[in-house]
Amino acid sequence: MIGAPRTLDYDFGSVGMEFHPGLDRIYGCSTAGNLLEVDATTGHVTVGPMLYAPCNNLAAPFGSVACVPG
Repeated sequence: MIGAPRTLDYDFGSVGMEFHPGLDRIYGCSTAGNLLEVDATTGHVTVGPMLYAPCNNLAAPFGSVACVPG
């Protein structure tokens, strides 16, 4: 059963999120260009490093990403 929706504690704009099954984590990208990690249990958003450009799209990569551990 899927849990109740969580309220995020950070507004990262209109860009979506993506679940990384290998790491069992949810990542997002802000319109400012930050990589974000979202805690699915609490809704807490950890603001990570700036990416090379602001995001207007988010999709799961097919391979390693330098700024994502694992």
